Amino acid sequence: MRIPKPAAALPSSATPHAAGFRGWHCGLNRRRSVEQATTARRRRSAAAERVWNGAKLAYDTYCAVMEEELNALYEEVQKDFSTFYRAINAEDESTFTAKLTPSEGSLAADQNRCPPHS
Repeated sequence: MRIPKPAAALPSSATPHAAGFRGWHCGLNRRRSVEQATTARRRRSAAAERVWNGAKLAYDTYCAVMEEELNALYEEVQKDFSTFYRAINAEDESTFTAKLTPSEGSLAADQNRCPPHS
């Protein structure tokens, strides 16, 4: 009995068995590639969500602080306007108090409380 050499014992690429192995191996590689791509996509998606959440937190904080500062400024302008208006028109407007309403970057005078052209 003759013992085959190790290289001769392996199927050649021309045999159907080797072709099946090669096809299975290629399929496995494709599956791994898809899994790696899916994992990478999930990681990118999670990272993008973390960035979005951080940016939204920064924006919301900025808006809240800006609103607070603008409201304080508007109250100061309202108080100063009332004081100056009373000083200029002391003879007939000694009890005047202004009511200014903030709207889109401006202050509007309440027409029921402020005289025309004030």
